[in-house]
Amino acid sequence: METENAYSSKELSPTTWPDFEALFAKHNGVWGGCWCMFYHTKGKFLIKGQGPDNKKAKKALVKKRRTHGIIVYSNNTPVGWVQYGPKPELPRLDASKTYQSLSLGNGGKKLWRITCFFVDRNNRRKGVAGFGLNTALASIKKKGGGVIERTRRLNLIAERA
Repeated sequence: METENAYSSKELSPTTWPDFEALFAKHNGVWGGCWCMFYHTKGKFLIKGQGPDNKKAKKALVKKRRTHGIIVYSNNTPVGWVQYGPKPELPRLDASKTYQSLSLGNGGKKLWRITCFFVDRNNRRKGVAGFGLNTALASIKKKGGGVIERTRRLNLIAERA
């Protein structure tokens, strides 16, 4: 098992887009074409057949710096991903009746969300996700910190028609 010392990371940016693109393209956009766009949207979200559109939308958000994430590397090869961002950047949860019923308070602090993890199939169970999570938490702290929500995988919401 590799240790966290075996990994490095970079924030998603226009400069690191090719690394993100390589990781996701290797896995058909992840989840059959999501490109980590699910939590950026509200309402109906189709994955099947929408991969090119989702990729284009993600790239546009990257160019505008309206999406956040950590790319994890092993020997300069992208092997993992953690998406995070401020609440307004990832609005999908707000429409959930379950979420609305929780009445979560943030004590006046900025609210962040950690919504997606992905690890290359050849690098799973080697500490990649943990390294990515710790890096995302450090990045949030560097950006002022606040309250952090972590979502569970909501595979019933994403329509896979």
